[in-house]
Amino acid sequence: MRIKLLMAFLGCLPGLTGAALAAAPVTLVENGKPAATIVIADEPTVIPVGKGMEKGKPPTVAYAAEELQSFIEKASGARLEIVPAAQAPASGTLLLVGRSALSEQHQLTLPTKPEGLRIVSFPRGLAILGEVKPAGVGNIGREVDRGTLHGVYEFLERVVGYRFFIHIPKEPELGIVTPVVKTLAAPADYKLELAPDFPYRDCAFETWIDRPAFMRVTRDGAGGGSGTGWRLPRPTRLSLRGMRTPSIASRARSGSWRRSNCTTCDPVRPPRCCDRCAPTSPRGAGT
Repeated sequence: MRIKLLMAFLGCLPGLTGAALAAAPVTLVENGKPAATIVIADEPTVIPVGKGMEKGKPPTVAYAAEELQSFIEKASGARLEIVPAAQAPASGTLLLVGRSALSEQHQLTLPTKPEGLRIVSFPRGLAILGEVKPAGVGNIGREVDRGTLHGVYEFLERVVGYRFFIHIPKEPELGIVTPVVKTLAAPADYKLELAPDFPYRDCAFETWIDRPAFMRVTRDGAGGGSGTGWRLPRPTRLSLRGMRTPSIASRARSGSWRRSNCTTCDPVRPPRCCDRCAPTSPRGAGT
């Protein structure tokens, strides 16, 4: 009887050991020393922000990896090496940033929602992925990654412990709360997916200086994690020059202003107006 119990216990050991290993956290920094390698694509995808887009030198996912590397070093003192997928180490923990041959090898799917982000653990580490928009869509002639940089900042706040409150170009550290982290690890089953409620998110006005840096503060879905966002529905930059906007008085006379600001008008059929807006409606109330 004792032999049978002993044999049964020994038979369960491999399963218990495997469960313990599977539950181990993904350690990126240990006691102030690097414990992972940041991996990007051999040819990083373009990020569609910043004035570089106009000059033909846009930032790429490599910029997101550099931001991740810099802020992890500030918090922990450990500088994680950034390598292309072709030079990734065969063993050890990996921190994948954006789509690459390794993310495809490990069958890590990209977010499908517009401008979405996905942070997920996998057997060899952690991946921060963003939605990739195909070339030729939205008047952009190249493939663009619209979520990885947002994913990096979400990771820095939610896992590392940063707080990005404001960006002042002349005093960039003023609005940042930097944590002190000696050992940085993420849960073994970590998973986060966010996307704006609208098809586009907007990080800052086109005229702001250092636009990518403003994304640390103004990205959508930060903090509460609602994933909501807003953006003007336009493929090109907004310019106030040459815009002709009817005055409030003229809009009031035509009825468009009153109907658009009325809370009781039928939202499904705009011409259908309430009694308050009826005098300004060309069709009258109930039409």
